[in-house]
Amino acid sequence: MNKTAINIVISTLVILTIIAGLIMAVLAVFGNTFFWLQMEIIPAILITLLILVFWVVNKNK
Repeated sequence: MNKTAINIVISTLVILTIIAGLIMAVLAVFGNTFFWLQMEIIPAILITLLILVFWVVNKNK
């Protein structure tokens, strides 16, 4: 796995983490109304991250 692929993975993780943080901040402002949505978003983000990481790793083998 070359350095470019690692950099892509890291930057993608950072961007998605920032997006997740913004989503959490917005949901926290709205309060418990969107609690169910928050519980859907967290697993979705984690699954997306896993898929992206595996895809990048396999692509560069």
